[in-house]
Amino acid sequence: MSNWNAIYTNSMTAASWTKKYRSHNVDIMYKYFKRQGWNIAALAAMLGNMEYESYLNPGQWESGISVETSGGFGLVQWTPYTKFSNWAGSDWRTNYDKQMQRIQYELENGLQWIPTSTYNFSFREFSKMDRSQHSIEYLTRAFEYCYERGTWNQQRVVNAEYWYKYLKHKQLIFLIEITNGKDKRVKGVYEH
Repeated sequence: MSNWNAIYTNSMTAASWTKKYRSHNVDIMYKYFKRQGWNIAALAAMLGNMEYESYLNPGQWESGISVETSGGFGLVQWTPYTKFSNWAGSDWRTNYDKQMQRIQYELENGLQWIPTSTYNFSFREFSKMDRSQHSIEYLTRAFEYCYERGTWNQQRVVNAEYWYKYLKHKQLIFLIEITNGKDKRVKGVYEH
């Protein structure tokens, strides 16, 4: 299990988290979803929506809703929360990795994502899209209208643009210095 920054709450406590706390959770998701074949543009669009929905706090309950009633829960605010908890099993409250696994499960099994006339593609196709095909705003709107189906707010795009730049930088961290004919890692780690 990954070491997430999380608060099990229905208040807006996590809204005050700095980008440092949120970035830690983004790093966990980046590693997982990159292994699943996601493009960073699509991932950033999803992250922008997640930040708007849950502050990137996997323990977040829908604000103002009593914990474990019918409200939304988690990174993407599954509503009702039982969409997630019934699938995830008895450790759904504490095993936050299962939230990533659930999103991937939904992608692989045609769940949750409902294409629209404007965004007429599958969740799998969305996960492979990049900036050469569509803007971050387009991808962020696609995730909101096809997956979240909540209330649009331009802050979702602001968030997604931030995470796109963050992830793009993460891919460029790997620097190589040629020393005595051998590659030597100078800074950071290489992540595919």
